[in-house]
Amino acid sequence: MIDTTVQEIYDIHPLMNWGLIIVSFPFFTGLSAGSFTLSTLAYVFGRKEYKVVSRHAVLMALVLLFLALLTLMADMTQPTRLLLGYIRPNMTSMFSWATFLVTGYAILSLIYAWFIFRKDDKRAKLLGMMCIPVALGVHADTGFVFGLNKGTPLWHTALMPMLFLVSALTSGIALLVFVTVIMDKFKPKEKKIDPTLIFSMGNMVVFFLVTEAFLLISDVTTMLYSGTDERDAVMLWLTGPLMVTFLGIEVIAGIVIPLLLYTHPKTGKSLLGQAVASALVVIGTYAMRYNVIVGGQTIPKTGSGLVELGETVGFRVYSETADIMIVLGIMITGAIMFALAVKLFPIIVDFLSEKIYGTKPSEQEGH
Repeated sequence: MIDTTVQEIYDIHPLMNWGLIIVSFPFFTGLSAGSFTLSTLAYVFGRKEYKVVSRHAVLMALVLLFLALLTLMADMTQPTRLLLGYIRPNMTSMFSWATFLVTGYAILSLIYAWFIFRKDDKRAKLLGMMCIPVALGVHADTGFVFGLNKGTPLWHTALMPMLFLVSALTSGIALLVFVTVIMDKFKPKEKKIDPTLIFSMGNMVVFFLVTEAFLLISDVTTMLYSGTDERDAVMLWLTGPLMVTFLGIEVIAGIVIPLLLYTHPKTGKSLLGQAVASALVVIGTYAMRYNVIVGGQTIPKTGSGLVELGETVGFRVYSETADIMIVLGIMITGAIMFALAVKLFPIIVDFLSEKIYGTKPSEQEGH
């Protein structure tokens, strides 16, 4: 009776423990890492033409990281449980490493954003150099969480951290392209961004998409020629219940069609084509997270057959509808937060700068 009540309240069961909420965590951290990395092109790598998008990129990275934390809180149901990662660290656990990497990333990226809006290029470069490996480490660590799980054939592959990392860069830059095109529509003509800059970011997405496709093909091919467990696991993607989300959404809609749109002479030089392709990349990346995390739990550790997301075992085991509503709510919250951050963060920096330094960023030259 107690077990049934716990399952009913917390929507958990011994077979499918991680649903759409946990799927969304690496999705948001990946978007954050990708958009942050692009923001460093201007300040760390000297590509000054990217300054016009760097501010939005770093704000997007901060908001997305906060959304990732919201998904963890929603999954834990008690936000105070996050403190256990600091109180009881275990350095042999990738989860424990994630606690400190995410914390370090949040602090460093916030300071980095401060220096960007303060127009302090020298310190922004230093913080950017410090934060890049931490940002990439956050998402690589997520890949290790799954890749080091040798009890799950679909996860236990050396390519998993790299797949997560490359897809993070792909989706993060793609999201920035999409948001930039949308925001540019509402700007006066004299403030619009040079389209060649957007096309340049689209070319970056193409590079990472091709790399991701190569890693994915390598991963699938290796598992097909491995043992029975690995072959059965990957067949979930190719012919099983995840065929639509893998082949249809992740591969065709998330990789093949965007590549065609980015590289076609007409759509590749169209802002609408760039926006559509980028949106498909982001959707395909979410499907990738879904296929890996949910797919890995589809083969039960005991018994026969497959476990379906949302299936009923006993009284009630998983509420997919509840997860969808929570994730949609978090995404809407993120959109509102980003819009507010774009408007309010510069004002806050101006106010604090005047109080601390006696001058506003607009009154000083960048150093």
